[in-house]
Amino acid sequence: MKILLTTAATALVMGTTAYAESHAMGMGSYEVSADDFYASNLMGMRVYSSEQELGENGDPINFTEQQWDDIGEINDLVISEDGSVQAVIVGVGGFLGIGEKDVALTMDQVRTYDDENGERFLVINSSQEALEAAPAFERATAEDTAMTEGEAAEPGMVEQTDAAAATAAATATMAEGEAEMETEAEAETEMVEGEAEMETMEAEVETEMAEGEAEMEAMEAEVETEMAEGEAEMEAMEAEVETEMAEGEAEMEAVEAEVETEMAEGEAEMTETAPVTGATGMVEREGYTTAAVSDLSTDELTGATVYGADDDNIGEIEDLVASDSGEITEAVIGVGGFLGIGEKKVAVNFEDLQILTNEDGSDIRVYISATEDELKALPAYEAPEEAAMDAGMETEAETEMETETAPAAQ
Repeated sequence: MKILLTTAATALVMGTTAYAESHAMGMGSYEVSADDFYASNLMGMRVYSSEQELGENGDPINFTEQQWDDIGEINDLVISEDGSVQAVIVGVGGFLGIGEKDVALTMDQVRTYDDENGERFLVINSSQEALEAAPAFERATAEDTAMTEGEAAEPGMVEQTDAAAATAAATATMAEGEAEMETEAEAETEMVEGEAEMETMEAEVETEMAEGEAEMEAMEAEVETEMAEGEAEMEAMEAEVETEMAEGEAEMEAVEAEVETEMAEGEAEMTETAPVTGATGMVEREGYTTAAVSDLSTDELTGATVYGADDDNIGEIEDLVASDSGEITEAVIGVGGFLGIGEKKVAVNFEDLQILTNEDGSDIRVYISATEDELKALPAYEAPEEAAMDAGMETEAETEMETETAPAAQ
């Protein structure tokens, strides 16, 4: 397409009288110089802009070091009757040809530079914003004013001009149509490629979503299983705790009932009068008198409750220890423990005890000035016969061990 357009423009230039007068040479004898351009090379050539000061035409440059903006490409040339290029039509702006605008530039506004590889670049001293703001080039203006100004054409010239103009117009129309078709083809290709990429991306996304959903379902199933197991363990633990609590409550109720019974019995035996200490330091209780030991039997004293000075129940008499003459010297008291469990037996001087009885002698109370903690701190009592038995057992055990370890006679 660019070759046809260039051929038509060249035919127009070479068919003018001015061209023939300015080139005194024979037909087909022109030699191309290094500064000449082929119109076919200009068509479609990229145009760059620079706001920096430009050098002279033909100056060598290094393209990679230039800070130029690619603003568009040459879409057409406007050539006068004398064969000179009046304007260069550059398409600026747009994307893939869509929204592009043609702007007319004079040829002296375009600078040409060659790099070290011999590639030629076209540069104008302007900004891309200024070009996009420039007025659009209207082709109708050039076509309507062609051959309408100046003197009349020579005989036969009108027909030739009309034919050349028609050829140029047809060629331009074909070029525009083909350019649009190429642009549409490129757009369709890009759309197809974009759709293919989109389908690939959608397939990848669907695959990832499916994998993610599968992982999520597996995780949910695992969590549900763990929750079910945890709930089962929790229910089992709750049942076990409830059972233990029920058993503990039953035991506690039994102990409380037993304690309440003992407390009721003790309260029935105790008087409600406050303790009064006599001048001699002896305990006195209303309705009670100090009893002589000779008036009491061993059976009456054994098992009697022992009270502190504040009427605290601190134990009971477990046994009585008599001397060789038959006189009671010590009383064995069981202190501490609960219901006989954990009780400790200790021996105290019988003289440290004060024995009170009521008027009819039916109630016997034994008092001691020591506290329960003080009695617990005493060494545990061991009966003489038990101590002798333990000593004999230890002696017998030691004898057996000596016999077993003695060497045999030779």
